[in-house]
Amino acid sequence: MLFGAGFLIRLYYLLITRYEFRGHDAWSHFLYIDYLVKNAFALPDSTTGWEFYHPPVYYFLSAVWVKISMLVLHVDDAIIRCLQVQSFLLTVGAFVCTVWIGMMLYAKQKEVLKRALFISIFALQPVLIFFAARINNDVTYNLFAFASLALLILWWQKAKARNWYLCIIAICLALLSKSNAMLILPIAYACLLVSRKVQWKKKAQLGGIGLLIILLMTGWFYVLRFAVEN
Repeated sequence: MLFGAGFLIRLYYLLITRYEFRGHDAWSHFLYIDYLVKNAFALPDSTTGWEFYHPPVYYFLSAVWVKISMLVLHVDDAIIRCLQVQSFLLTVGAFVCTVWIGMMLYAKQKEVLKRALFISIFALQPVLIFFAARINNDVTYNLFAFASLALLILWWQKAKARNWYLCIIAICLALLSKSNAMLILPIAYACLLVSRKVQWKKKAQLGGIGLLIILLMTGWFYVLRFAVEN
């Protein structure tokens, strides 16, 4: 019921909200997407436009979405509305991750009220509903940030290497959506450091391979932006 309420509130907000409402920079984000569409997904120089320094995951995903939309739509307003629908779907995905987190943290039958309160907070929190209609890279960041935290909790509970690597991949996708996802990395590695379920040799292996995945997935972008483009 709480998930249904959260879903319907986000849907209602999408239906009544135009892209420019509470979104002063929406058009700049759209210009980044439009650049990728018109230039065969070539990444622009960071100084080309106001928002063009941002990591590219949201914009690449949106450019694919726009390409598909353009097969049946030929009006900018309709295409922008499709981007809002994408934001809604990604926001619902982030909400699913918060429900998953609540189910793991409060799994016992006697904790059902705590679980309900936890889920209701995320179902009704305005700052999360807000992104259901926004054209903004926060929508992919929220999805991958919540997914990484959910996977981190799953790893903490079961200590399976697969869950750790999936968590690292989710963090990488968050980093390629918005650079403040760097704040999640010390949380993940602190959990690895203090875990009592994993031996030190295994910790070193997980940590090392995790760093390698991070470098391979995100290093190219940060070298490009900070080293090449200064």
